[in-house]
Amino acid sequence: MKIIRRGLLALALISMGLTSPSWATHEEQPECATTTQQVTGVATAARHVASVDFIATKGQFHTTPLISATVEVTEPGSCLVVQFSPRAHPGLFPLVYQIRVNGVPMEGQRPRNLYVFRAPPAFEHPADTVAYVHPLITYTFVQRVGTPGTHVVEVLYAVACLNHRLGCQRAIDSATLIVGYQ
Repeated sequence: MKIIRRGLLALALISMGLTSPSWATHEEQPECATTTQQVTGVATAARHVASVDFIATKGQFHTTPLISATVEVTEPGSCLVVQFSPRAHPGLFPLVYQIRVNGVPMEGQRPRNLYVFRAPPAFEHPADTVAYVHPLITYTFVQRVGTPGTHVVEVLYAVACLNHRLGCQRAIDSATLIVGYQ
């Protein structure tokens, strides 16, 4: 009976996103190695206002990417190394991002229980209410692409509103996206 209870508890914790399943061990992390011969960098200084509520829409993002890059991979099984740096304006609510390759979320972003529902793979930029402080955070992801050819890397975004009476927006002042590949 103890084994059944422990199994049910483990299953409940995994489904709630409070622990990693046993198959997500360090040995089974996706890895890829390549000699980066090409780098594509994109920057935007245009202010984007995140107004799609990630919570109210249960995991939706703006339909137009914040920033994107197109790369031409020449080697089969090549790796993409993607670095994304947003400069978010201080705000009360976290920003939520998703980096995609050819419309599929990159590895390293995992679904988890954000805000009481099972969210799509994403990651958060923390809330920051200090005026005149614009923290620059860099996120890095690595993913193998199976076939040579054109691949599109894009960053989607939304805001996680916790209280609609305070307004549901947060600005991103600028962003850079760097993709290394072979």
